[in-house]
Amino acid sequence: MPSTPPDTRPDRKRKRPVHEHDIARRPSNRWSPPPAFYDNLSKLPLCRQVLREFDRRTQQYPEPGNDMPPRRDGWSDELSQTSQTNSRSRGRTSKISAYNPAFNQHLNDHGIHTGNDACEAENIDQIRNALLKRRASLSPSNFTQEHFKAFRKSNDEAMTEAATMSVVFGTIVGKSDIPNQQNVQFGNLAPLTDGSLTVAQPDFYDGCQPRDIKKSVRDKLSDYIIPSTNSLNPALPNFFVEGKGPGGNAAVSRLQVCYDAAFGARAIYKLRSYVDPDTAVDGNAYTISATYNGGPGSGTLTLYATHLATSEDPNRPVDYHMTQLRGWLMTDSAESFRQGAAAIRNAREWAQEQRKALIAAANAKASTLSAQTSLSAASQSTVDMHEPDTSADELAEDQELYRARSSRSVPSASRSRTLSTTRSRKPKRRRGDNQE
Repeated sequence: MPSTPPDTRPDRKRKRPVHEHDIARRPSNRWSPPPAFYDNLSKLPLCRQVLREFDRRTQQYPEPGNDMPPRRDGWSDELSQTSQTNSRSRGRTSKISAYNPAFNQHLNDHGIHTGNDACEAENIDQIRNALLKRRASLSPSNFTQEHFKAFRKSNDEAMTEAATMSVVFGTIVGKSDIPNQQNVQFGNLAPLTDGSLTVAQPDFYDGCQPRDIKKSVRDKLSDYIIPSTNSLNPALPNFFVEGKGPGGNAAVSRLQVCYDAAFGARAIYKLRSYVDPDTAVDGNAYTISATYNGGPGSGTLTLYATHLATSEDPNRPVDYHMTQLRGWLMTDSAESFRQGAAAIRNAREWAQEQRKALIAAANAKASTLSAQTSLSAASQSTVDMHEPDTSADELAEDQELYRARSSRSVPSASRSRTLSTTRSRKPKRRRGDNQE
């Protein structure tokens, strides 16, 4: 059987020649961080994003001078200068998320540490003990083996992160009247670092009702304690959860919840500073966070505590440290589930207690300041009401002028009185004088 001859007909489609400078000029459809983000990192991770940024810069300057000293971050100064220009070749820029390998380095550079056993909170043991409290709702009679099998089945059938958080995690935390919200962007908060990171958006967080905090305090600290642009969402968050479904990256959820918890720890710090700046940083943790990684073959729950410590960097007052508290494989056994579920429920209540105590102190401070302001205003009003229009100096000058004028006018006044007295005195009549 003869083979089919090759098609030698010319391609009718007109091909445009491709040049190297066209490739360099062609905009990329990838989202990429602003160049300054990489320039500011103290250490560059070896990842695709960094290599892509390096390629972009070397395409613009294919043969940089060899006499140029290298920078500490690995870029040459000339390549770094290109980050300020030629934005057309960059495509679209975006904020940095926890999925970027440089995210963790950026957090560390700004004093937000995902784990440091050498710097644990002073009350870490107290928190761990609080997690151990038994709960009647999770006793073997209330949470049976059948309940556990149903939970494990729902965990294995959760094919998305949304299903993991709504169904599986909902079973773990149970029912509660603690104010909470899910998947809310913290768009009202001031950035934690330099503004290059994405807005925090925890899968789940607890807070207080905004009305629980006096309006004067909310207005003063809005950028730190009111996370959402929707003022109805919970305020002063200090409990956070990040979840992942099948195929989710546990390392990413850990970075995300570290970022979330830093916002919560800062909120507590700002409110404590309002109450008493001298005791705002006491080495204790007041913020708890958790990660849950669900899906078939998984089901790990991990709890963390985040606290502040005085920074060794003179450019910032405090650093944030996240420390692991405990961890459980929730699908291992009914007893393992009971322990983990009790711990996270106890953690939520413990975090709520910290909020309530701090809010009470802040509201009391606000009332004291308001009373002092009212008293000061009333005192000033009283002084203004009784105070003459002229000052003491002006009165003294007027008195001196009056004395001077009086001393000059006394002689003439005496003569006038003498003359007046003489004229008014009638002569005495003698006997024998004729009367008219």
